[in-house]
Amino acid sequence: MRKITLIIIFLVLSASFGYCQDQSLQLTIKSDKEVYEVGEEVGFQLTIKNVSSEEIEAPELIWSSKVIIDGKEYSLDSKYIGIWNGPGIILAGTEMFSSIVLSRYGITKDVLTLGKHDISVKIGNAFSNTIQIEVREKNP
Repeated sequence: MRKITLIIIFLVLSASFGYCQDQSLQLTIKSDKEVYEVGEEVGFQLTIKNVSSEEIEAPELIWSSKVIIDGKEYSLDSKYIGIWNGPGIILAGTEMFSSIVLSRYGITKDVLTLGKHDISVKIGNAFSNTIQIEVREKNP
């Protein structure tokens, strides 16, 4: 009986914790451009809104972020982890803005081939909206 009670408590706490994680961040990405040329650096703005009632450490969020392109996840290159010049925390109910540059995630022209690509960002269990960009041949 005691094991069953402990298992039930664990499951309830796990479900609650997972729900809190999903609800603590609201991620939005946007790009100034919809069309890029082959080999052009692709970047966009990430807005992280802390919708929880607690402060959140900002650097760890960015360092743990993943970029998702056409369903495949890419992690921030380790040489960029530890570099930080922004605010240290995101206060409850406030937003932080960050630039995401795809080359820092190891995303090269081999990944961004000609055509359209769906891009989103994941931090923990939170996902951003999906944007679509198109990669075209360079104009002569």
